[in-house]
Amino acid sequence: MDKGIITRNFSRYAGFYDKCADVQFKAAGELIGVVDKNGFKSILEIGCGRGTYTLLLREKFKTAQIKAMDISKAMIEVASAKLENKAIEFEVG
Repeated sequence: MDKGIITRNFSRYAGFYDKCADVQFKAAGELIGVVDKNGFKSILEIGCGRGTYTLLLREKFKTAQIKAMDISKAMIEVASAKLENKAIEFEVG
C-alpha cells in the first residue's frame, strides 16, 4: 500500500470519519472492556484517528501518560481539538 495515498485519504475524510466508523466504535468498546485497568503508567496509541479510542483510554486510565499518534495531520487536529484539556500528547507519525 502507498503510504501517501493512505495519508491523503484519511486526511480528506477526517471531518466526517466518525459518521462512517460504526465498526471502529464497536471494536473500541469491546477492546477497552478487556484491557486490565491496573498498572499502566504510560500508553502509546498508534493510529488514533479522531480520538475515539483515545478518549476511552483517558477515561479508563486517568493518571496514565498518553501519547496518541496518527499518520494524518488532519486526524490529529480533530482528535486534539476533541480531547483538548485531557492531558494527551498528540503527534503526527
